[in-house]
Amino acid sequence: MAFQLVQNLFDNVNKYFNYKQYSTDTNYDVILHVGEEQDYKKFYAHSATLKVKSKYFESALSSRWINKEDDYYILRIPNISPKVFEIILRFMYTDTILTDKSNPFLLFDVLLAADKLCLEKLIDYTQILITDPTNYTNFLLDNLLEICNIISLFPHFRILQRHITILVRNYSTRIFIFQYFIELPESIVISCLENDNLNLYEIDIWNNVLDWGIKQISKKLDKHKLENWSTEDFMELEEKLKKCIPLIRFHHINSKDFYNAVVPFQPIIPGRIFNGVLKYHLTNEILTPFYSVRRPNLRESEASLENKTTMLLNFLESDKYLGYLCSIICEKKFHGYFKFIIFLFLCILYFWLTAFVIHIIMWLIMIYTMHATVRKFIDYLHIENRYL
Repeated sequence: MAFQLVQNLFDNVNKYFNYKQYSTDTNYDVILHVGEEQDYKKFYAHSATLKVKSKYFESALSSRWINKEDDYYILRIPNISPKVFEIILRFMYTDTILTDKSNPFLLFDVLLAADKLCLEKLIDYTQILITDPTNYTNFLLDNLLEICNIISLFPHFRILQRHITILVRNYSTRIFIFQYFIELPESIVISCLENDNLNLYEIDIWNNVLDWGIKQISKKLDKHKLENWSTEDFMELEEKLKKCIPLIRFHHINSKDFYNAVVPFQPIIPGRIFNGVLKYHLTNEILTPFYSVRRPNLRESEASLENKTTMLLNFLESDKYLGYLCSIICEKKFHGYFKFIIFLFLCILYFWLTAFVIHIIMWLIMIYTMHATVRKFIDYLHIENRYL
């Protein structure tokens, strides 16, 4: 406990001096020209700080080709805005980030800029802010397409990726009825279809999946004018929907809708599935195993549990080895409550081990101190005996 207090005090003092260094523009040896034309600003920094915090700056400032003027390193960063860079520079000195919570787009700009500058700590910290369930859930859902594009380009944004997976599971119905649904990647569509909590009529799910699949193929086709479709068009649509169709619960579609909306697309449905559903509608006998009935309306307690699990995961991610262990657990399809208990146990174990290590260190310090004191006392006795 005492060791932790000393460590916290040292960190606070270090942050204070770093902030003083950041805010006083003295003894700097780097001049950074950030932005372009109207959106431009000059920043001053210290090469030692930049090198320690960023591999990008470590490489740039160590280059033999770097421009120098009057013993100052000159760096130009045109592809980052001054507003974003000011947030980043402050974080590099103080390990704190100050942003307007009403502007989540700025956080994404900081995240992408941090990736360009190889600031791993800021990358993780910004992702944790973005995925805070109390702040940006609606923003993430409203901009899901753009965020999915970011994740596809930056697969190492693991915290953001995991949170989006949880959001898709909790808000499948909302995602399914949005206009941008037909633009979403296949992985999101499949996650929605696998969800028992998708609160829509199965015929509406089928129509949305058809619209999504038609959007993915090369030609502009109208699902209401199938007489204009070629065999190749049906084959291409079948290829696009081959992972989605087995997840449609056709036996939940009434006979009239099945005849009008599903039968015309028989060429894209595997024979085993189509024949099984057709027999079900004709005889009410199910030949093949089907998915269970969807459970509408995810309970609030389950959604809250997912949010708490996310917060535990974000904490555990900060440790290299625990983060690796969490990534393995996340790949397993445990039930929400079981997964929450696992991560809660890991957190307790983490704190217990931390406290245990601190106690061991304190005991070693005490033993060393006592040993040194006893040796000095023995030496003192030897000296006293020598003079007696």
